[in-house]
Amino acid sequence: PTTTTTTTTRKKISKTNDSKHIINMEGVCDKYASDIAWRYVLGLDLEETQISTGAKEYHHGKEIQRFHRAVNTYVSGALSIFAYVNIPFKILLSPPHRARKYLVSKIEERISHLEEHGPDQSILSSMVFSSDNYNDNGNSEMNKRKSSNNGNSTALEFQNTKSLSHEDVVENALILLVAGTETTSSTLTSAMYFLSLHPHIYVKLVQEQKNVINSLGSNNQEINMAFLDKCTYLDAVIRETMRIVPVSGANLRTNKDNDVILDGKLIPKGSNVFCNIRLTHELDPKIVSMENTTPTTSSMDPLLEFKPERWLNEDTKPTDDYLPFGYGPRRCLGAALAMVEMKVFLSVMTRQLETLDLVGVDIGVQNSFNVSGQLSYNMYSERFKQKKILWKPYTIIPKPLDGVPIKVSSNRRTKNM
Repeated sequence: PTTTTTTTTRKKISKTNDSKHIINMEGVCDKYASDIAWRYVLGLDLEETQISTGAKEYHHGKEIQRFHRAVNTYVSGALSIFAYVNIPFKILLSPPHRARKYLVSKIEERISHLEEHGPDQSILSSMVFSSDNYNDNGNSEMNKRKSSNNGNSTALEFQNTKSLSHEDVVENALILLVAGTETTSSTLTSAMYFLSLHPHIYVKLVQEQKNVINSLGSNNQEINMAFLDKCTYLDAVIRETMRIVPVSGANLRTNKDNDVILDGKLIPKGSNVFCNIRLTHELDPKIVSMENTTPTTSSMDPLLEFKPERWLNEDTKPTDDYLPFGYGPRRCLGAALAMVEMKVFLSVMTRQLETLDLVGVDIGVQNSFNVSGQLSYNMYSERFKQKKILWKPYTIIPKPLDGVPIKVSSNRRTKNM
């Protein structure tokens, strides 16, 4: 999905970059993740169209805005108490239910289109035409039938070989749509916030982009998987962000077989076991501070312990207890897509903007750099000791309370990239 994702990212960031006003990056990240969802996951066509009314021209994107609102409303419904309280007619009247109804209608419309016209490149299409009848070359029975019918076969001829029912496709598409959107949006919002708090780390990201482009040749600036694989520091920044704010907050499993004694505690057969992933990350024995901090400092403190460098050293790199997307059969379905989306977004962002100016957070680091551009850690940590990040309540993944307001001007664009 890198081509589609890159195009969408550039559109979002170019609009931000051309503005001289304060931009809240939380909104940019939300719309970016939602756009990828309807473009790539569902394969919908919700493009904005330019409409002229006399001397005025404006962009009309009501359907896109409605889609964004529906996704956000449906996600918020999962955290509402009304989702779990049995109130007559409350489901049918609730905004989350109406949002779900709208999203399901868009999914079913697209399924009907695919069944009539055949597969496309969307994830929804791969589920609609999922089948056990694939040969070693990855060709499906559908392709064979098309070949034998001069390419005129429709998806209806493929229905007997499907592995997923219509309901399966709709529900899985809904999970990917909502979970994937929230996963990417929230993690990118936190990443942008952490990078704004640690400008020296953002500078390293900018420099890495330049170095990788130079190593591949200045004429080869396409963001593809080969390019992203070379961006090791970018990967470390995303992994460190998810270490502190993991996508999956917990794993819930049932002990089905026998009584189990774990660390001296009895877990009876049939018991539900709740695993706190954030606490698991915090207690990872290989997560050690790279500087001397007070005994009360948590390795999950993004002000003092956001250190992507730990991922570049085997001695400090987290162990297999690192589980940001969960673990096992219920691991986040959109994990691979989310990683690509986030890498592409930050790659384009660092090519467009050399610095981030976070508005409303006085961290006093502007004059804390030495001649070589390195930040004095002692000065840095002293300024942060009395600071505390406030998070939004009732979100699946933590987001900064005030979002990520940054000031952007066109002269901030990177050159020769």
